[in-house]
Amino acid sequence: MSPWTFYAPFKSGGMTVNIEHEGPFKIIKVDGEVILKKNCGEDKFAGEDLFKKNKLNFRIVTTGTQKYGYFLKYHVNDMPLADYVKNHHVHYPTWEIVETHTRVCFDKNENEIYIDGCRLENDVKREFTDEGCTITFPVAGGEGEIKVQGSGDPK
Repeated sequence: MSPWTFYAPFKSGGMTVNIEHEGPFKIIKVDGEVILKKNCGEDKFAGEDLFKKNKLNFRIVTTGTQKYGYFLKYHVNDMPLADYVKNHHVHYPTWEIVETHTRVCFDKNENEIYIDGCRLENDVKREFTDEGCTITFPVAGGEGEIKVQGSGDPK
């Protein structure tokens, strides 16, 4: 298993974040959906610092409506993914940012979180505030966090 593979036990399936090779490309995927793609050629992968120390800190900024759920945009270490890649001297023009269509809804009163309609299992820690919630899940060598900003009714 790659040290950059993360797993959060959701009710139906799981959420995985991993880095794959495909020809000259390094690809970062979330649940099998491409988030970042870089043509490395023979060069060392320039974005490995995104995942150093086995800690992935996604601040997920949501857009959309309460009725239809919230679409996510990924941030890394409180910075939009594109800006993080650029500011950390990753060769930004070689990255392709790919939109995702994951929906996160949560109900603070019921202490439940739904991702794409699937309820999170109870062994994933969740912390609610008026601004949103933080999901903490086990990863190899530590914990990973998903911070969800906004609110919504999962029904």
